[in-house]
Amino acid sequence: MKIISSLKNYRMPHGLHLQFFVAFITLVKKFEVLIPKLGVLFDMLQEYVEKEDTSYKVVRKSDISEQKAEKDRLRDDIVVAIKNMLKSFLFHFDERVRDAAKRVKIIFDNYNKPTPIIKLPYDAETIAINNFIQELENKYAADIQLLGLTDWINELTVRNAAFEQLTISYNEQLSEKTPLRPKETRQATDDAYKDIITVIEGTVVLEMKEKGLKDITESEYYPFISELNNLITHYNIQIARHIGRLLAEKEKEK
Repeated sequence: MKIISSLKNYRMPHGLHLQFFVAFITLVKKFEVLIPKLGVLFDMLQEYVEKEDTSYKVVRKSDISEQKAEKDRLRDDIVVAIKNMLKSFLFHFDERVRDAAKRVKIIFDNYNKPTPIIKLPYDAETIAINNFIQELENKYAADIQLLGLTDWINELTVRNAAFEQLTISYNEQLSEKTPLRPKETRQATDDAYKDIITVIEGTVVLEMKEKGLKDITESEYYPFISELNNLITHYNIQIARHIGRLLAEKEKEK
């Protein structure tokens, strides 16, 4: 006897999936008469939904990788600009400027060869830039001032430090990452929900048999079932709309 509508949870995007089960748990708590019937199954469902939420939060934090790429691009722009300016200074009309450019370019080339600084792995580039700046400030401060590169070097220092701090934050995040995976936690949630629906439908059938009820509307569980079916209908519509948007986007691409 099919009492509760079918939920197309297998087609739900992650966010909608989690949203439905949070709403379902809230609904069960509203009808407290059900909780003793469900026992440990309801406890398990709440635990799985909490784990599912945790696993999604970890996935959502991955945008730090995109931030790192942007911060890296910003410091690369300064490195390229300094390289191009040094080249132009080699043709300056003032001999003092040409000589200063030659000295600074030698230092720059030491760090930029054989692999260009901007082509180095993230951490290696951070170290190379820090060492380059330190050497300039310790031995070639006068040359940098003469070439008018002081502001550029200061900006490179700021941008490199910003990237380094973001890397620290990223590494801290990785160390805190939960071993939970969305696909696994989602499956556990779905299985727990399926067990609960089986128990609820069995409980209603047993009640109707014991009390000789002829219509489900006479069951004490009907208000809950009615609300749950409305909830399922609402989310099935959301799924259909989501799929419709995906199909429309595919058509546009064609």
